[in-house]
Amino acid sequence: MQCARGLFALVLFGMAPIVALSGAAPGTPEQIVAHHMSAAASGDVDGIIADYADTAVVFTPGGETRGKAALRKMFAGIFGGSPGSRAPMEVRQKFFTKEIGYIVWVQNEGKPEELRGSDTFVVRKGKIVAQTVMLVPMHPAAK
Repeated sequence: MQCARGLFALVLFGMAPIVALSGAAPGTPEQIVAHHMSAAASGDVDGIIADYADTAVVFTPGGETRGKAALRKMFAGIFGGSPGSRAPMEVRQKFFTKEIGYIVWVQNEGKPEELRGSDTFVVRKGKIVAQTVMLVPMHPAAK
């Protein structure tokens, strides 16, 4: 199943300015996540895809996307809009181990479209093999 693009696109890739994750060793989860977020902030689909293993899987509230070809299609769809319309994302916390990176973030803080969430990245041999995305709208739309 391909992931839903709505909230996922807004959040994960609406990263204009983000807190830098710098000074990490090459190929570590911290370095890979820093590169991934930098590429996402600039809309660099090739840079984003370069961070993933060939068989990587991304799980979002909308489902799963598996493999580089499907990920490329998903990210190309996400970045098809206007780059200037992406809202800033602020990383509030980050934790890293030998194979895992975890970030906690907020987007559009204090606005009706405020979102909070977290991403977990499993990194092996310098590539993301799995990623999860959790989204929490702070002001859900009225039904």
